[in-house]
Amino acid sequence: MLLIMLPAQWTFIADEQSFLIVNNLRSLLENSNFKESVIFGRVLKPRTIFSYLFPFFSYERVSVQAGVVFSYKAIESLSRCRGHFFPRSTETALFLCSKEHDVRIISPVDEDGMHLFHGNDLKTLIPSAYRNKNGVKIKVTSQLTACCCSDHSVAFGQMTYKDIRLAHFASSTWRVFGQAG
Repeated sequence: MLLIMLPAQWTFIADEQSFLIVNNLRSLLENSNFKESVIFGRVLKPRTIFSYLFPFFSYERVSVQAGVVFSYKAIESLSRCRGHFFPRSTETALFLCSKEHDVRIISPVDEDGMHLFHGNDLKTLIPSAYRNKNGVKIKVTSQLTACCCSDHSVAFGQMTYKDIRLAHFASSTWRVFGQAG
């Protein structure tokens, strides 16, 4: 019997505090070609004092806490990056190196414009959905539905072990009933 080793088509990289919803990841990747140099993740554009002092520099980065999905071709392209003059931050170096080697970075959103990769945990995201811009709690009525994250979310970061276990249990066993289900 001849065993042929094929490279992985997609690689998901995250830390131990990340939770991945595999079915949502599969539906995200089913229309994507692994032979293209592409990265799926959360692109952040932080505003710091340096971004105001030096506005022509790029301060974009890819959030590793939210999880990152690499195609086979992207890993192949990024392996040629030496990064001698790049910053020591993994997130910034990943963004700059992918720009240098023509790797396309996609920060996917759903049909409502909500991100699919989250660097924060659910405990942080849910209460913030029920606050207005000033941080004051709002009363949720039947006409108003606050939403913290997409139904198609792929990954959440900064979760404790107990939160990961609860999220796994909820995503694998709970079913939605009613008008929206």
